[in-house]
Formats: sequence, structure tokens, C-alpha cells
Amino acid sequence: MALGYQMQVEQEKSSNVNSIWKRRSRFEVIADILRVVRQRGTKAKVMLSARVNGAIAGEYLNLLSNGGLLRKVDGENQPYLITERGTEYLEVYDNLNNLLSLPVISKVTDQSMFQF
Repeated sequence: MALGYQMQVEQEKSSNVNSIWKRRSRFEVIADILRVVRQRGTKAKVMLSARVNGAIAGEYLNLLSNGGLLRKVDGENQPYLITERGTEYLEVYDNLNNLLSLPVISKVTDQSMFQF
């Protein structure tokens, strides 16, 4: 059964560009982590929901805390909280992502726009 599951995972990796296995940019990982922290701010939730391992989650949480996007809370069940700056990052990231997701015209049919 394990071999069958491994083969299925390999097929998903190779055949589905939009699968969860695609390589994400640093900006995407940061946005994913900020979204998780906005809802539930534990390291375990970050690891699960943002799909990063413990070492990577720790590095990013430190980076984001030092950068002022997250705030670490001592003695709480939710050790990380998103800051105003983190919320701004998410807004800018989402706006850029929406802007870049607009359909692109691959062929120009009206050649007159290129005549001077």
C-alpha cells in the first residue's frame, strides 16, 4: 500500500502544475504563514497549514518576527500574532497577485496600434 501511495504522490508531483507540491516563492510562503497566524498562531498550525517543516517554519517565524510582521506572545496558547505591518503585507501581496492573474492577451489582432 505504501508503494501505491508513493506512486500516486509522484504522479501528482509530475502531472499537476497546480498541485500542492509545486515550488512556492518566498513571498508565497510568507503570505501562507501570515494567513495561518492570522487565524491560529502556533508553530504546529503553521507547519500543517502552510506546508513547511519544523526547521523552515522556525526560520520564517523568526524572520517575520524580526521584520515586524509577526509578534511573539509569551505565555499564551497563540504564541504568534500578526501585526499591522503583516496585515499590510498580505493586502499588498493579494493585490499584486490579483493584478498579475489578469488574463493576458497572447496575440495582438489590431496591428494599427503599433504603427506610428
